Amino acid sequence: MGKEQYGVDLHVHTTASDGYYSPMQILEYADANQLKAVAITDHDTVEGIKEIGNRSEEFEVELIPGVEFTTNYEQVVHILGINLNIYSSQLTMHLKKVERKKLFLLAQALKFVKSNGIECDMDAILNEKKAITILNVKNYLLEKNITNNGDFVDSRLKEIIDEWIESMISPQECIQLIHSCGGKAVLAHPIHLSRDRSVLKNIILKFKHFGLDGIEVQHPDHSAEDMEVFNNWAEELRLLKSGGSDFHGIDERNHLAPGNSTEDGFVPYSYLVKIKGE
Repeated sequence: MGKEQYGVDLHVHTTASDGYYSPMQILEYADANQLKAVAITDHDTVEGIKEIGNRSEEFEVELIPGVEFTTNYEQVVHILGINLNIYSSQLTMHLKKVERKKLFLLAQALKFVKSNGIECDMDAILNEKKAITILNVKNYLLEKNITNNGDFVDSRLKEIIDEWIESMISPQECIQLIHSCGGKAVLAHPIHLSRDRSVLKNIILKFKHFGLDGIEVQHPDHSAEDMEVFNNWAEELRLLKSGGSDFHGIDERNHLAPGNSTEDGFVPYSYLVKIKGE
């Protein structure tokens, strides 16, 4: 069997952002799944990949460095940087800036919540959500009926989240950053941007003008019809194809892509070959 017949997973999260499993556990899982490659693409961080270091050599699976960037367009747009240099000074500078802003706004959110007489059980949030973020705090308070959707506290937390989003770079700036790091820029789960085919295609065309390299064809939220459309668009627009499980290890994102081409969610190795330019 040629290598191109094997499976890969080019969209995976770890405990470095909002995933349930550690980076090393991801490699173990990917290896057990008989995947030939896995891209760790945590949200706005490469700390999970750095945590692995040279230990990826213990496994047959190839580790592909990546990031899922948060960008601010007319809505939140996630762009995957795949096979990039995680030690790039430009990338390091950007990610440090993002982390500082995140921590500043998180501190503001927690201070605000406490000033309104609400004590957040941080251990419980971490146990249930696997990461302390403003959104996770907001959702935890709603789920525990401590706040109500749209009430004063909930609305203020949403405003802080909006401030976080507004501070993010644009898709165009993100694509330029990814290219400066030697990576390929891939639009993540395009169906999240619009279910109107015409609107979505125009967005992709605009991003292609910015330098977008590819689109995520295979994703758990894409129907068979979606995948067929995105596959055709990729070929028509000469964009790379990518795909992955968007694995978080919790809720509906609890399975990596399979290594067997007969199973649902399979992502062919040929996608990675073209992304790497081999």
